[in-house]
Amino acid sequence: MLKCLCTSAFTITYGWENTCWCQVYTRRKEAWPELVGEKGDVAAAKIEKENRRVHAVVVLEGSPVTLDLNPYRVRVFVNKYGLVVDPPRIG
Repeated sequence: MLKCLCTSAFTITYGWENTCWCQVYTRRKEAWPELVGEKGDVAAAKIEKENRRVHAVVVLEGSPVTLDLNPYRVRVFVNKYGLVVDPPRIG
């Protein structure tokens, strides 16, 4: 298990990594409000380029999604025209 200075008891096991929540959220960008109105696939590529630890997933607005938190996932919600409608964020 990873030792952390924040004394958080919460760790994430994802793939081969054990990571403290604070290390995921404080060292990397969390949200991309500047991508609202951008094409979904272009926005996903920019997100993955800026933060190589996350996987950006393009999701049609209104589609059912799981409610779990995943610090390695960014959902990019798009409308029927493929344009980003909400600021993409980690989770």
